Amino acid sequence: MLAATCRRGQTDRAVMSTIERGMRGVDRGIDLGPLPRAQAHALVGESRSAEYERLYEASGGNPFYLLE
Repeated sequence: MLAATCRRGQTDRAVMSTIERGMRGVDRGIDLGPLPRAQAHALVGESRSAEYERLYEASGGNPFYLLE
């Protein structure tokens, strides 16, 4: 088993092309997007809505950035 992660647009195209060719038919990709506002709010637990909105906009919904 091999597990790998990469950020879309930040991985060399030649490397991605090679990986995709080698894994054709056996890979399973999961695209992760930003957290929806309600889930981000639950994660952060911020009760002041102005502060929460500032955090959400600055992080783009990225859970790591929200918590940091």
